[in-house]
Amino acid sequence: MLRFSLFFCLLALTAFSQPRSGSDTGMPSVPWFDHVRQPLTLSTHDGRILCTALRKGLLDDAPIEKISAFAPDDKQPRGIFISLGDGFWPERTYFGLGYDFSSALRQAITILRHREPAYAELMRNRLQREQAANDSKPLPQSWKEKLKNPGHWSALRLDIVQVALPIEGFSISRSQVMMTSLNGLAFRPAEGFAFTAEQMMGRYLVDAQRRLNVRQIGDFIAEQDNWGALGNWLTMANSDQEGRICIFEYDSYYADETGCKRLFRGHPVQSGMSAHNPLTMATAAATRLLDHLEEDGSFSAPFPEWQSGRNDGYEFISDRAEFAIALARLAEATGEKKFMDASKNIVKALLDMSRSSADKSMRFVTEEEELAPDEKLQDPRMMLSVHNNALLCLALLESDLLAEAQYNQACHEIMMYLTRQQLRSGDFIHTLVYPDMRRPLEETYSEESRLESVALGALAMRRYAAHAGKGEQNLLKRYEFSLEFLLSKLQQNKELATLPLSPWVAELLSQADVLEDAKSVQLGRLALAASLQIDKTPAFPDLFGVSRNFPSMTLAAEQTWIVANLCQYFFRQGKKELANDFLADAWPLWIFQQQARIEPAAAAALPSPKQYYDLFRDHLEDFGFDLNGQNTQMLSMLAISKCLDKLDGAAFPKRPEDLQAWQKCWQMIDQRPFCLDQSLVRKSAGSETARHSSGSLEKGTSITIQTKGGRLVGGEPKVTGRVLERKSRSGRRGK
Repeated sequence: MLRFSLFFCLLALTAFSQPRSGSDTGMPSVPWFDHVRQPLTLSTHDGRILCTALRKGLLDDAPIEKISAFAPDDKQPRGIFISLGDGFWPERTYFGLGYDFSSALRQAITILRHREPAYAELMRNRLQREQAANDSKPLPQSWKEKLKNPGHWSALRLDIVQVALPIEGFSISRSQVMMTSLNGLAFRPAEGFAFTAEQMMGRYLVDAQRRLNVRQIGDFIAEQDNWGALGNWLTMANSDQEGRICIFEYDSYYADETGCKRLFRGHPVQSGMSAHNPLTMATAAATRLLDHLEEDGSFSAPFPEWQSGRNDGYEFISDRAEFAIALARLAEATGEKKFMDASKNIVKALLDMSRSSADKSMRFVTEEEELAPDEKLQDPRMMLSVHNNALLCLALLESDLLAEAQYNQACHEIMMYLTRQQLRSGDFIHTLVYPDMRRPLEETYSEESRLESVALGALAMRRYAAHAGKGEQNLLKRYEFSLEFLLSKLQQNKELATLPLSPWVAELLSQADVLEDAKSVQLGRLALAASLQIDKTPAFPDLFGVSRNFPSMTLAAEQTWIVANLCQYFFRQGKKELANDFLADAWPLWIFQQQARIEPAAAAALPSPKQYYDLFRDHLEDFGFDLNGQNTQMLSMLAISKCLDKLDGAAFPKRPEDLQAWQKCWQMIDQRPFCLDQSLVRKSAGSETARHSSGSLEKGTSITIQTKGGRLVGGEPKVTGRVLERKSRSGRRGK
């Protein structure tokens, strides 16, 4: 956060000055991050008490002496960040440094109280100008509230700098900051700039190559109308001169009217043995998404960071169909009519896009093929796929539209297309080029995505059979062909690690009434494979439960969805203990998955926090929001909720040794420095700065350092706000 323009702050810094250390000629002569070398021992309980007291004291406008009395007895140099927010507007941050905790806290509070009136006046003037310029348009309610009390805030985040590491030779234009989700960054005291990790990621102050985003930082500074500081920043950014910075670690606490939580990497630290109810989380996310569902069934991006499936502002047909299915299932689980109505609107919109065959016997939806960036000059072909049309058929069935004759006929015509693509083996012709209706010369389908398409086609046949009249038995036979084909493919995969992990394959298998013993084994193998290669001793505690070394919470949701679907089959067969065991195996996945939910504390550093509440992020290094991720999380949580209902509302089963390992992981965050190393800042090209701590630098790729937990952790040279790229289940190109 910026503090350069405050001459008052520089006077305060001078007042706390002390002689420079003889061993470090670059050590500032005023208290700064460079001086923070010894961590403060502060328990989570005491930190929460301090943060709660600070919030109350500032809201009550208590004397600074009364507030600083809550400061711990810490005589080491310390840095304090205080951030204020209300959920609607970007939070503002103030920080102070001192040669002890009390001095740092007093300075931060003094700066805050000096700057808050200026902030309130700035916001009032800005909103009044906007109101005058748009006199004919009604003001949003949040703007009206802000005009009434522009300085209002309700939530406070306290960041306590625990340890810092000075680094020489930093170039704004060339150097890379490798661990931006964990470490803050500070320039020299005369420059006055320092940013927490939450600011760097939440306000996009780092670009995809992990270099400082000069323009975005400039915009961030300009929000405060601090033109002197902006000029200083642009001068620094346009200079090729290398300088000294500090990267720093800090403890974080977030307090609002509901209580106080400790944070790690910007999100709440997990605690206790239970968590939010999965049905509650799915309902909250769906309610949020309905705000962006248009009357015509189309979906509009909730915020600029939203990643539309096709990267052109539109969502994939398969994602929209899965959204309709998720809403229909949510309506069944909650009894809320609004979800079923929304599901129907989406399906109707997709049917409006459908085409008919020349003889009018078949109906199908088509979609432009995805082109790689180097193929954009050619015209995309129109494609129709079993995957999309089977999902649309399932959405029709689950949204209760078949009660109307026109939609029953539409479903029949889609089923005609699906059955004509089925081969005698039980496999399908997965894609055709429209309007020629010929197979493409090439396909992007992996074996896993092909099997998912088979599963969707078979599932659609099985569920539509009850509505097919005389064609019921024929459809059930076709369903059996594809089921046999899938099971044979599963049996061919001897290694668990190579089994195709598709939640729709699991859903198909879980629908079977009775399976022979040999086939039932495949259900168990699939559930075991979903819980395979789970990391229970991760480098970072919030990565406990990561599967297959891929830290995507959407992937974790796919795998818990698989396990939950298979457990539903076991419950129907009266095998409650077996279902309980498989759920317990998946508990680490469930623990990791739940961190996807955006709580107020996790959204606090984002531009408009409340826009993100209750939605699901893809990963913890940044965020990553898309419709596929929301669908997968909701469908997974609905499946888990059904399982927990079978356990009479009991908590998600867990193994004592897994619980112990998880709790042990979180003890790491009290060990400082946790992850601080010279290699976390990659210097300019050709720089050969010596390193004095554990770790190694892998040439040209990533850095690897050792954390307090003893694990090696890598920092990739790129960071993304997008969904992590993984193999597509639907045959689409990777994102």
